[in-house]
Amino acid sequence: MRSKVKLFVVSMFFVPRLGKVAIRKDSLFIWTLNRPDYKKLSAEYKKKLGWDFQEFCVGADVIGYKFRFDLSVLLGGAKIVSRLANLGVFDRIIVFLSVVRSLNSWNYFQSTLDLERVKRCLSFNSSYEYESVFTHYLRSRDIETFSMQHGMYFKFENETPIDVINYENIAAGKILVWGDFTKEQIAPYIPSATRTIVFGNPCYGAGFNPVVPAPSNRVLVCLPRRSYLAEIWQLVTLIQSDIFSEFIFVLRFHPSVGVVEVPYQKDNIVPSDKSSLSEDLLSGKVSRVIGFNSTALFECAAFGYPVIQYISGNDEVTSAGFDQFSSAAGLHMWLAACVGSNLDASYYFGSSESKLR
Repeated sequence: MRSKVKLFVVSMFFVPRLGKVAIRKDSLFIWTLNRPDYKKLSAEYKKKLGWDFQEFCVGADVIGYKFRFDLSVLLGGAKIVSRLANLGVFDRIIVFLSVVRSLNSWNYFQSTLDLERVKRCLSFNSSYEYESVFTHYLRSRDIETFSMQHGMYFKFENETPIDVINYENIAAGKILVWGDFTKEQIAPYIPSATRTIVFGNPCYGAGFNPVVPAPSNRVLVCLPRRSYLAEIWQLVTLIQSDIFSEFIFVLRFHPSVGVVEVPYQKDNIVPSDKSSLSEDLLSGKVSRVIGFNSTALFECAAFGYPVIQYISGNDEVTSAGFDQFSSAAGLHMWLAACVGSNLDASYYFGSSESKLR
């Protein structure tokens, strides 16, 4: 209840505290979430684009909130909602809060920032919270806008999660996707005013060399976010079968899942002690990868690792090209076969278009 009250109050009366942002460059980079892997990806995007960026955070959870009361915004939100008689009371409240939050932050950006020098802006995720509002505001000023891809995008085959907004709600004029796979998957769903450019994943571009996995009985297990906690338990239970006694499974948890949330009793199952996925893959201590519903599987394939996908019964995509298993026997057969890399990484991460305009 307390969180709902907080959301209500914040949506109506607060905006991100930008402070005095003196914009001195013609290229902006905006972001919201403060994760090390996101920072690395952002740095590679900016490096490949080659523009001299000025960056600032628009995430209120990072920079704090500023109280802002605007009666015209409240009246405007009420006017819009009054036209939505076909919606239920709860849905109308949600729409009202969303409209008020967007209009309040729009007016704040307009009154706070001098954008005369700005020619272009790269957003980490122009579909997300205040990044979306800021990007829409820039487009209203005829400023060129770009959005990054920060995870593998595809048509969801299971119950559509909130992540679908990453491509259905793009605010930027252009989205720089990782590969032809993503472009083909999201083509029917992106806004008509957004152009898709196959930019490549710059982390796996020029200068990146796949590794040759060393023979090992250690298997990396890439686990998805906590919305799939029940399926994570299923997989961890499966790999505790006695038929896997000759293998060591290294669990790599998503940041949203705590190690203590996934119990296991076998000595051959251990959590990863590495701070990043790339550290695990470059350590030379694992030879194969299993997992599901995670961008990490595609990244492991780009590194040159054999990957097999666990079919959990609640799968976001099953047509990505990975080998698959749903039983202990199926996984054991694959592990015993010592198969090689089974995915064309260039289809998922390779740039095929060089022009941004």
